[in-house]
Amino acid sequence: MDTPTAATLAASAPLPAEAVDLSIAFTWLGIVVMVLAQLSAPWVLRLYRRRLRNFMMAPAAAPPASATAPLQGRALLHAIERQRRRVLGVLLGVLTLYSAMAATAFFYRFDSGSDGLLSWGISFFMFAAFCGPVVLLGVSAARFGRLFWVYFAPATFAAFAMQAIVTSLGGSGGRQASLLALGGVVLLTAAAVLLRAWAPTAWGRRLQAMAVLWGWKFKLPAVLVVLGTLLVALNVVQHPVLLKLLSSCFIALVAIGLCFLTMVDRIKRTLVPLLGAALLTIFVVALGAGALAWDLLQPEDTFTRSLILGCALGLGALAAFFMLSWIGLAYAQKLFSDAQFQVFSWMLAVSGVAMAIETMFQGASLIDPSNLQLAGASALALLVYWLVTRYGLQPLASNRRLLVLRVFAQDSRGERLMDELEYRWRFIGPIVLIGGTDMAAHTIDPAKAAAFLRGRLRDSFIADSATLRRRISTLDDQPDPDGRYRVNEYFCFADMWQEAVKGLLQGCDAVVVDLRGFNTERRGTAWELAQLRDTGALSRTVFLVDGQTDHAAVHGTLGTQPGQPLPAAHVMAVDRGMNGDELVEALVSCLSTVRPASPAAVPLRSAA
Repeated sequence: MDTPTAATLAASAPLPAEAVDLSIAFTWLGIVVMVLAQLSAPWVLRLYRRRLRNFMMAPAAAPPASATAPLQGRALLHAIERQRRRVLGVLLGVLTLYSAMAATAFFYRFDSGSDGLLSWGISFFMFAAFCGPVVLLGVSAARFGRLFWVYFAPATFAAFAMQAIVTSLGGSGGRQASLLALGGVVLLTAAAVLLRAWAPTAWGRRLQAMAVLWGWKFKLPAVLVVLGTLLVALNVVQHPVLLKLLSSCFIALVAIGLCFLTMVDRIKRTLVPLLGAALLTIFVVALGAGALAWDLLQPEDTFTRSLILGCALGLGALAAFFMLSWIGLAYAQKLFSDAQFQVFSWMLAVSGVAMAIETMFQGASLIDPSNLQLAGASALALLVYWLVTRYGLQPLASNRRLLVLRVFAQDSRGERLMDELEYRWRFIGPIVLIGGTDMAAHTIDPAKAAAFLRGRLRDSFIADSATLRRRISTLDDQPDPDGRYRVNEYFCFADMWQEAVKGLLQGCDAVVVDLRGFNTERRGTAWELAQLRDTGALSRTVFLVDGQTDHAAVHGTLGTQPGQPLPAAHVMAVDRGMNGDELVEALVSCLSTVRPASPAAVPLRSAA
């Protein structure tokens, strides 16, 4: 008599009733879907034919009025400012919506309606303070740091302290003490903000001098001392209210520091979410696949266990690869912009941190109603933000291309220049530049970061003239869903960058040349200046110079007389700081109603 195998026993063992019902339901669902697809196919084909016939019989749409009469001069500058205010208004509205919904999920409910309303207001203030820095994502790094430490850091610290104090409301004595503590926190925060924002100029110079003396080598020990003091106080203090307050202050310091370090650096704002998503995908897929394989195979030897672990990690890496590919493709197809990606990532991170704190310190589960409500608030706020920016913000149909040429320098000058340009120019047209390591941290976007993490960065480089001609002819000059145009960065091998400059120069409406630090040894920049002279582009060019610019070398390159003004439309000195408004105003004054010859029409040498 044959002994039944494990597979036979497993097949003959009765399945749980829930599994049988679920299998039957999925089977019927599949049958219904296939039947509906078969029945609806002829109807979809009729709609397709009707739409084709309507398009074929209709005349071509007339070009918009703005395409024939583009904005010029002051009108264009006012349009830039108006568009910036619209984007800021949308961000503030979405921030208010999210904070209100998140506060509804995370406020403390008291028997007294006034106490509950106070708790809701503090929760609203906490989420608004923590998410508030997203409105600064477009400003320069220096301005971001100033505004962050003047307004958002004190507000965030106060919000955490107030959230801890409000939990002690209860009884007349407790309520009175808590309200006094809340009032004290508000007054101290307001005083700190007013002192930092509106201190006299002389005070500002002294504070700046103190900040210079207070270098990084002193900051790190000071931070460690403050954190250590709070940790010691947590062990010494026994009063529950003070204990909550000190705990919240400790969390606030860590949160503010992580917030600033993550958001002040553009490359971190883009790379950190992608790395986090990739690592999370690897972890979840590997853990799920490994657990499933472990249950099915029940490995007993080391080799099989190692094989399961390796295959699970490989499957997780493959899933992360496809996830990054989808993000890069979605960005390339303009499903979202770089600014939208950063807003999405930051608000989801805030919700994730709040859910984690609720789970770890309040004993709630991840599917707790408050956590689910917060996740729903995040999803709704981000959906509203995406819809409003995509369909409510009408982009300016100016489409003015700006070419950025520069002296390659491994410092922050180029990044500050791009900060000022992007904050304004991207509302009226795309920015074009030759890629370099000096701009790598600034111009990185979700597509480039995803390509690098997938090991496909080489595909972004231009290897021959045919590829260059195709890239220039398909230059991305269409606005993003939020109404801003993109930065078109051309990565070239050593023997292709000059040809790329020739092709790009012909189709750009304005040119800015950063000559800070230029001298006779900067042969690449000297060659670019010669191209500007030979093509007649100096009339639409703005030069940026500083104390290190060798004016004699510039005159020698351009063939002009030393001591005379440089032969550009505008020359701006930026020794101490760059005024972005003045720079963009100078560039706008260079624009003419007729765009130079299209880059696609420029003859390029054939590929070898």
